[in-house]
Amino acid sequence: MKRNKLLIALFLFFLTFVMVFCSNKKKDTVKKYEHPLMIENLRLRDASNKILTIEKLSSETKLFKSYIASYYSDGFKLYTLLNIPKTQMPKNGFPVIVVNHGHIPPEKYSIVKSYQLVSSYYANSGFLVLKPDYRGHDKSEGGGDKYLNRMSYP
Repeated sequence: MKRNKLLIALFLFFLTFVMVFCSNKKKDTVKKYEHPLMIENLRLRDASNKILTIEKLSSETKLFKSYIASYYSDGFKLYTLLNIPKTQMPKNGFPVIVVNHGHIPPEKYSIVKSYQLVSSYYANSGFLVLKPDYRGHDKSEGGGDKYLNRMSYP
């Protein structure tokens, strides 16, 4: 009987130790890895009144029209390629695809030419396509913020 009580006491001590150790480790991890692009921080940002302005018609095919559009984010004017199908808009609107590009040096990136095949493929298939520039790419403003410019490319 004494042996069982001792085992239970040791188990409870061990369990308490593990719980305290894990909770302290979790707190340290949260503090250590705080980053402006963590979802919790992004949720705090104001995303209201984001208006997309069509700047100009870029090109046109028999299946879609391609526009250069702009919007403001954190005070910077950013651009996006906007492909809109010419088909009848579905009752609930077009399905939307956002094409984010991979690493392209800003000086080589083109809002119209980069990822053109991908953007065209989805627009030809009936999707409204947005292909936003990253900050500092093509004519999009920004470029100095190490966290929000090109997702911290080296």
